[in-house]
Amino acid sequence: MRVIKRYANRKLYDTEISKPITLPEIAMLIAEGEHVQVVDRESGEDITTMVLAQIIVEQEREKRQWLPIPTVLREMIRRRRDEAIDLYEHSLLSHVEDPEEVEAAVRDLVRRRRLGKKEGRRLRERLIERLRDRRLRFYRQIEAVIHRILGQMDLPTRKEVADLRERIHQLHRRIEELMAGRTEGRSLNT
Repeated sequence: MRVIKRYANRKLYDTEISKPITLPEIAMLIAEGEHVQVVDRESGEDITTMVLAQIIVEQEREKRQWLPIPTVLREMIRRRRDEAIDLYEHSLLSHVEDPEEVEAAVRDLVRRRRLGKKEGRRLRERLIERLRDRRLRFYRQIEAVIHRILGQMDLPTRKEVADLRERIHQLHRRIEELMAGRTEGRSLNT
């Protein structure tokens, strides 16, 4: 990483080549793929972001940018918002249990202006869908455990019980037929 120091007089100094450096030269280093860190010489504070923003402003002023700056800045803001929404989603999923809690939590985020109304609506829909999925997976897991336990207990399944009922019903009909035939046979013999 190339370290640039900024002095109190706002001059920039490239520590690698031991020479002063300008904002356009820093921009060129970055364009060439160099990783640059700018630190305040007196405080040691990392001021890279501020210097990069200054480079963007200068290029916008001179119309020498290699990218459409407003588009890039909008995209950066949008991505930060998306990251924040993802963070809220992850955090809320570990704390909410039902749609009413989701509704209250998202309403609070919108009220406190952490999210816009459209973002809140999108987050609420995603959370409710994820809660449904989580609940469905939970029910399937419970069902599998119950099925496994019942299997270990050697209890008949519903289908087996239904099959047995049908078989008993068939046997009952057959017995009635035989009994009716026996009764008819006695009547004919007498």
